[in-house]
Amino acid sequence: ETIKSIAQASSQTGSVKHFTISCHHLPENPKDLKGTARARTCETVGYVYFRVCLGLREDDEDGGKDFHQTRSKDKANATWGHIVISHIKVSRMHQKRGVATLLLASALQQAETKCPTLKVKDLHLLVAERNWAAANLYRKLGFVASKKASEQRGWVSMKLPLDRTPGQMREKWLRMVWDWDSATNRQGELPGWWATNGLVSMEQEGIKQPGSRKRKLSSSASTVSEASTSVGSASSVTSSWSFASSSV
Repeated sequence: ETIKSIAQASSQTGSVKHFTISCHHLPENPKDLKGTARARTCETVGYVYFRVCLGLREDDEDGGKDFHQTRSKDKANATWGHIVISHIKVSRMHQKRGVATLLLASALQQAETKCPTLKVKDLHLLVAERNWAAANLYRKLGFVASKKASEQRGWVSMKLPLDRTPGQMREKWLRMVWDWDSATNRQGELPGWWATNGLVSMEQEGIKQPGSRKRKLSSSASTVSEASTSVGSASSVTSSWSFASSSV
């Protein structure tokens, strides 16, 4: 099932909810423009598509009897679940600038906003064996290789056990990006965090996940939900990034 079909309007019911968050880059030059003229200059430079799932993964090595026994007291207050990062892509020119980390932080915020009663146990994703840069980033963010190997040749299964709330993990990731931006910004300015209320269609033709095809978000994915979330945009004197989400 492609992102295009997922992005079509549908009700968010059942045990799995789908979300897409995109990152938009706004260069400095068109800042004096207004309205639609400025919107057309906004370039989509990254996205993350993920699923928020009720219950534990069937292959969760820690999801046995002991897990339920140790957390039985929480059942009255929250339902356990997990997040699967299906696709994450950042354009080459905007890599190594914290965009991927901000996208993952946005995913945690969206999960909290849309599923407030869900207690997230862990995050799961696949990374290509040859993509050392991505694997190193995930390890820096706290992901570890899953004990259960990926069934797809050439791919490594990774997971992030949450020993804190998604909000606390998100704040940790945001501080990492903030510190990086503070250290690299020649003007000494800190990132500004702001929300956007629009999405634009985009096309991604990067490395494919197992069983996937080239994916394109159609214009139907351009409608932002009323709970549109944005953890932020790292902005400097030269440009700015914004993050917008849609639930489908």
